[in-house]
Amino acid sequence: MGLMNAIRGSYGALRCLSALTKLINPFCRRFDRAENSAVRAAAALPPGRLNGQGLPPVCSLPYGAWTMGNNGCEVIAVYNALQSLGRPTPLAEVADALERRGLLFNGFGGTNLPAVAGYLRARGVEVTVLRRRARAGFDAALNASGCAILSFWTGATLRRRGGDWNTLHTVFLRRTPEGVEVCNCVNDSPVPYTFGSVADLLRRFGDAPVCLFALKSG
Repeated sequence: MGLMNAIRGSYGALRCLSALTKLINPFCRRFDRAENSAVRAAAALPPGRLNGQGLPPVCSLPYGAWTMGNNGCEVIAVYNALQSLGRPTPLAEVADALERRGLLFNGFGGTNLPAVAGYLRARGVEVTVLRRRARAGFDAALNASGCAILSFWTGATLRRRGGDWNTLHTVFLRRTPEGVEVCNCVNDSPVPYTFGSVADLLRRFGDAPVCLFALKSG
């Protein structure tokens, strides 16, 4: 598990996982893509940016072989980003696209982050990738762009706190006069959280970033 953490914690390694998961996905837990798409398209979502992926109605929407309550943070982050960038896109459309191109182990590991960047670029968004070694520049990048997507280790585990398989979480950030607004920060909160800086956010959740995507409309 320690090796898996090291792989998932590196953005470069996640790029390599793209090819590997395409080979492995057919042998993972199965799902019906057409059925998933139909369920998502029929869902009535609240207006505005989404928060609280563990709350209805989002938590029960299928994504890959699991539900978005388990693995939908990247989809939600992209959905929120496109709204803020003036390119609103239905959640079902975002999920359909990422389900086709980016699932890690049919959704067990969520969505591969390079696929998130690729999808946003295909939608005309300028994406600047800052990896964890450039974390000192995260706040400056957010200040320059106004919004971003951040992935980080939460410190929670699938088995127990302090174990060796930590969960990765991806959120949408927006610079506001009050600080850094974070959408879908906590699974059971229907409202965004605000921190003084990206650094403050990371300290609150274990101080273990993977990458930040600074976003601008192309």
